[in-house]
Amino acid sequence: MIGATFLTEIVTLASAVSSLFGGDSQTLLSESRPSFSKACQEIASSISPASNVYDPNSAKYLEDIFHWTSSSSQYAACSLEPGTAEDIGVALRILGRTRTPFAVKGGGHATNPEFSSTEGVQIAMTRFDEVVYDSKTQTATIGAGLTWDAVYAVLEPYGVNVAGGRIAGVGVAGFVFNSVSVTSYPTHFIQYLVNETHHWSKHLPDDVFGISYDVQPFLPSLFDHNTTPTAYPPSRAQPLYPFNFHFSWRDPKSDQAVYDATRTTAKTLRMLAKQDDQGNAARTVVYPNYGIFDTPLDHLYGEHVPRLQAIKVTVDPENVMGLAGGFKI
Repeated sequence: MIGATFLTEIVTLASAVSSLFGGDSQTLLSESRPSFSKACQEIASSISPASNVYDPNSAKYLEDIFHWTSSSSQYAACSLEPGTAEDIGVALRILGRTRTPFAVKGGGHATNPEFSSTEGVQIAMTRFDEVVYDSKTQTATIGAGLTWDAVYAVLEPYGVNVAGGRIAGVGVAGFVFNSVSVTSYPTHFIQYLVNETHHWSKHLPDDVFGISYDVQPFLPSLFDHNTTPTAYPPSRAQPLYPFNFHFSWRDPKSDQAVYDATRTTAKTLRMLAKQDDQGNAARTVVYPNYGIFDTPLDHLYGEHVPRLQAIKVTVDPENVMGLAGGFKI
């Protein structure tokens, strides 16, 4: 359930673990996933004192697997909080050699199932929490375990800011909904969004409690600030204005109905945009941070996909990152 938001805090998750595993979660997890537990043990004995591995009986484990949406939280065999880049490398070598699935969590705001969660080893970047501002270069170095509101709080005394998440709790590592990209926002297109909201509020299961369409009117110069080749966007010739739509619901039985609704509303809005003479709308790429989990790669990166696949073969010949979640290059 991609948008089933946690309505309570960590204590609820602790209670769920206890009830689900009968109070002895470590034993049952070890029995059900012996190969994963062995990887946990090997990592624990190989990393430096700057890092720690936590088992399911630990409160830190519960924090490490916690996500903003319940659909993005899974019960991992263990969690790892790396304290150094070197220890991340140690863990990845062990995970690759043992073929143990893993996930990397920044702020825990990913809404796609299994994108930053796993039944294997949950890597939580919590300890990468520094914000270092260089006033001479006007550059901020930001840790991958931070949320954007924490970053803003540190930078505020300097009178500077960075472009990041707009609501509290969003991790700097990214977040996901579903998306359509358009080339403009005429008034009647906004009315299309209102119509979609009304339609789905009447045609989805009763446990759906939130439907939002988030319009983002970026400046036309959005893609003009960089000349270095990047995976996204495939082309900087045409400014795109991605907007996301987010559905929240409580019952896992409604998962498929909501997934189908997001796909249908995306198709409908692309068709309407095309009718509005936004000729490229049917072909525009989806902003990767907003793409639903089964978005085809060419809808994200366009003609760059072959190059990305070639790079992956070079830097990850053993497909270690294939053991993690996310879009598969």
